[in-house]
Amino acid sequence: MNDRENQVRISVVIPVYNVASYLDTCVKSVLSQTYKEIEVILVDDGSTDESGAMCDSYADDDFRVKVVHKENGGLSSARNVGIKHCVGDYIAFIDSDDFIRTDYIEKLYRALIQNDAQLAVCRAKKFFKEEECDGKVQKSFTRCLLSSDMQKQYLLGQLPMYAHGKLYKRELFNDLEFPIGRLYEDIPVNWKLTEVIERCAVVEDEMYFYRQRSDSIINTKFVHGRMDQLIFSEDIMNDLPNGSDLYNFSGVKCFFSAADNYSLVNKENINDWKYLEEAIHKYRKYPIVVKNSNRMLKILAIMAYINVYIVRLVGKLYKVSKTHA
Repeated sequence: MNDRENQVRISVVIPVYNVASYLDTCVKSVLSQTYKEIEVILVDDGSTDESGAMCDSYADDDFRVKVVHKENGGLSSARNVGIKHCVGDYIAFIDSDDFIRTDYIEKLYRALIQNDAQLAVCRAKKFFKEEECDGKVQKSFTRCLLSSDMQKQYLLGQLPMYAHGKLYKRELFNDLEFPIGRLYEDIPVNWKLTEVIERCAVVEDEMYFYRQRSDSIINTKFVHGRMDQLIFSEDIMNDLPNGSDLYNFSGVKCFFSAADNYSLVNKENINDWKYLEEAIHKYRKYPIVVKNSNRMLKILAIMAYINVYIVRLVGKLYKVSKTHA
C-alpha cells in the first residue's frame, strides 16, 4: 500500500452505466466534499455512451479517482467489483445519476465516529429537476439506534433500506455481496447487516439527492423483476419468529411491497397480478394491528377488506411508495 492509500479513510463507489447526461453533476459533488481523504471508484459497467471516457478524464484530472472498466453486469455486479477495489476503512455507495451535498461525507463520518457506530444514515431528497435541490443545511440532529430499533424502522419504512445515503464500515462487506440480476438488491443486504451492526447513527438531514428518472426501471411500467421487492420482504418475514414484534413489522413491509406493485401491474402479467392480490389478502391485517405503521397504509389495508381492487385504484392516485422511506 502506497502513501496515498494510507491516507484514504473513505472509499466512494459509483457504478456507471450510460449516464453521460448526469455523471458530471454526480462526480463533481463527490470531489468537492469538505472531507478530502477519500478515493472515488468509478465502475464503468460496460457503458455504450460517453460515460466510460468521462470516467477516464476524471481520473486524469484528480488522483483520488480510480476507474474500473468491466462488461455490463448490472448495478449489483458493479458495486461488488467496486468493493473489491476499496482501500478505505469506510465505504459509501452513490448512484451515478444522483449527487450529494458538500458536507455529506464529513457529516456522516463525524456521526459514525462520535456514536461509535458501524453505519451512519442520512435522509434523501427525491427530485426531478436539480433546481429543486437547494442543498441548504437544515436544523438537523443525530440520533443513535441499536440493532433492534434499526430493524423495526427498516420494516416500518421509517429508515431507508437503500444502499445510498449511508456510510458503512468497510469490514461489513468482507463476506457480503449484493445479489446479481435482482431488483431491490439493497433490501437483503441492509437487512443482513442489521444482524451484525450494533449501533447505527441517523443524521436527520437531507444530504443525498435522489434523482427520479422517467426512464428508470422502478419508475416505468411494471416488469416482473419488481416482484423482488415482495420476495425479499417475504424472505425476511420467513426468517423471523412467528408472532414476534419484528414478524408483525415485516408483515407491514410485505403489505406495502404488494400494494406498491399492485398499483402498477397489469393483466398481461396475470401470474404476478394474482400473486399480489393473494399477498394483499395475506398481509392486510398487519398495518392495522401494528400501532406505528403508516396511516395511509392502514387506510389501504382497511380498503383491502372491502375490495382488494380499491387498493389498486387508490394506489394509482396516491403513490404507495410515499408511505415508506
